[in-house]
Amino acid sequence: MIKRIYKQGNSNKKSLWQFLLGSLICWIPSLTTAEKYQLIEPEDETPKICVEFLDNLKVLDQAPMVCNRNFHAEYKQFTWPKWKKLDPWENRDYIFQIWDKRYNDYPDKKRKLELIEGLKGHIKEAIARGDLTMSLVQITLENKINYILRIVENAVSDSCSPQKNWIKPLGREHYIINLENRRVEFKRTEFSILAGINGDANDNNADLFFYNDIPYVAYWVGDYPGESGMLYLLGDDKNYCVYKFTNKWRGNK
Repeated sequence: MIKRIYKQGNSNKKSLWQFLLGSLICWIPSLTTAEKYQLIEPEDETPKICVEFLDNLKVLDQAPMVCNRNFHAEYKQFTWPKWKKLDPWENRDYIFQIWDKRYNDYPDKKRKLELIEGLKGHIKEAIARGDLTMSLVQITLENKINYILRIVENAVSDSCSPQKNWIKPLGREHYIINLENRRVEFKRTEFSILAGINGDANDNNADLFFYNDIPYVAYWVGDYPGESGMLYLLGDDKNYCVYKFTNKWRGNK
């Protein structure tokens, strides 16, 4: 009898451990961080894209989109431009224009010249490493056909990743260019959704994409890894969306 009860006790213990283990497994996801986006602007009439992009974020259920935006296959209204790769060395004149403009207000003119010449001196090495890439696309922007140049700097050696604890991710910029005179159109870029050389979009690793064939840019302002940040969408149709991101524990309100 004692032997039989002992065996039954072991069986009960086993069942108890199975129950506790199962409960623990169910409980573990509640301790994982849940990335949460909340649409906060516009407050009045909400454009359709704002709702659909938020739905896309929920379906993807990914970490904060600090550097790159993603679209779930279900949301076919979001598409990417068909970029054509350019040879950075053959088109380095565009890069030199951008560098010159970027440091135009540098107080020490001699230092500015040394800085730009230093960048020019290392451009071949950067291209060879894959740290400097260029691509081109033709799109309709502000009711005009435009050529958009995309430049990605530090694509390899200083890539935008969570491990690098980015505060302000840099590296991807877009500019309207004139292919005939080979000039970067800084003013037109500044007053477009691309926002110019010192605008939020070009300062924050913006993506250029289409929503039902309408150009949009999206970029993140905040920290990573961290508790909060903002994801901005700006459209050529004058629509805009602002999402607040917060890092919360699952199960907590």
